[in-house]
Amino acid sequence: MKFLIPLIFCLGIYTPDCHSDPEWRSLTYDNDIFVGEDSGYTNGIYFSQYKTNQKSDKLTPGVLLNPLLWSLPEETHLEQFSSTTIGQAILTPFDITQETPDEGQLPYSGLLFMNQTFIVQNGSIADKVSTTLGVVGPWSGAESTQKFVHKMIGSDQPEGWDQQLDNELVFQFSRGRAWRNWHSKSNNMDFVSMAEVQLGTIESSINAGFLLRYGQEIEETYAAGLLSPSRTTNPVAIEGGWYVYAGLHFAHLFNNIHADGNTFSNSASINYQRLQSGGFLGLAYSWQDFSITFAVNNIKVGIFSVDENIEDVLQYGSLTFLWRV
Repeated sequence: MKFLIPLIFCLGIYTPDCHSDPEWRSLTYDNDIFVGEDSGYTNGIYFSQYKTNQKSDKLTPGVLLNPLLWSLPEETHLEQFSSTTIGQAILTPFDITQETPDEGQLPYSGLLFMNQTFIVQNGSIADKVSTTLGVVGPWSGAESTQKFVHKMIGSDQPEGWDQQLDNELVFQFSRGRAWRNWHSKSNNMDFVSMAEVQLGTIESSINAGFLLRYGQEIEETYAAGLLSPSRTTNPVAIEGGWYVYAGLHFAHLFNNIHADGNTFSNSASINYQRLQSGGFLGLAYSWQDFSITFAVNNIKVGIFSVDENIEDVLQYGSLTFLWRV
C-alpha cells in the first residue's frame, strides 16, 4: 500500500502533463447502511479531481487512457470531461463476527485503486473511456480501515480478514456511450440511454441502462449518466442546476473479483447469477460553486433472479460532494 500512494499521484493527479489545475474536486462516500443493511459492500470512499473544457479548448486525457483513445470519434468535440479518482472499497461477508465465513458468503476483499475517465459530448451523444488500476488483498489496506472505523463507532470487530483475497494487481478498461434520446420542449425533462463494455480482472461485463431526469439546467449534464454504474462518483449538477433521476441498469457479468476471487491463485469465491438488473434513483443539486448528489444504486427490481450474495456487492447508497477550486 505504501508504494501505491506516490505512484497514484505521479501517474494521474499532479503530473507535469496537466496544463492547468482541475476545475472541480469531489468526495464520494458509499455505504450499504444507506439502504438499510450492513453487509456485502461495506464501505467505499473516493476522492476525484475533474476538469471540464470551454467550447474552444481541448483537454488532455489521462495517461492511463492511451490504449482506449483510438475508440473515440474523430469529429470536433463540443464538450469534454476529464477526471482522476483514487479510492478504496471494502467488501465483507454478512456475518463479520465469524473467523471463517460460512460457505456461500461473500469473501473478505478490499480494493485500492486509481481511475482515469474521459468523456466527450457531441450534441445528443456522449462517449466515455475509463481505465482503473489497483490492488486487492492486504496491500489494499482494507482490513486496517475497517477495524479502525468499527473501533471508533463501537461496532463489532471483523474477525475474518485472515481469509481475505490474496495480494493481486488488478485492472479494468471501460468503453461506454450515452444517448440523449428525448427531451421536453421546455428542456426540463429528458430520457437518456446508455451502454458500456468493461474488460479486466476487476470485472468484465456488458451493461445497458436508461434514466429519466427532471429538473433545471440539465441539458449539459446528461453525459454524467455514464457515471451511474461506477463506484467512483455520482451524476452531478453544476452551474445552479438541479434534477431528480431514476433508471434501470442491466448487466451480464463474466467475472467479478470480489465474488469470483483471485484471478491467478486459489481463494474464496461464491456462485452467483450472471445476469443482473437493478434500479437506481437520486437527486443532484448545485448552488454557486458547490454540488451535492445522493443516490441509491442497484435497487432490486426482480427482473432476473439475483443471488443474494452478489446482490450485497451491488446494492448501496452513495453521497457525493463537489466543489469548484
